[in-house]
Amino acid sequence: MYGWVKDTRPDGDFAALHVHSSSGEVRSAFADGMGKVEHFDFTFARASSAEVRLSLDN
Repeated sequence: MYGWVKDTRPDGDFAALHVHSSSGEVRSAFADGMGKVEHFDFTFARASSAEVRLSLDN
C-alpha cells in the first residue's frame, strides 16, 4: 500500500494515518503541520486486506 497524507488545517493538530492489516500489523504516517505532506509505502506479509484510518492528533 502506498500513498500520501497531507495536513490541510491550520489548527495545531496534525494528520495521522493508521493502517491495520489483516495479519495484525499496524503502520502509521504523520503529516505534522499545516501544508506538510508525508509519503508512505507499506508492505504487509501474509495480509489479504487492510483498514485505513485517518484522524487528527496533537
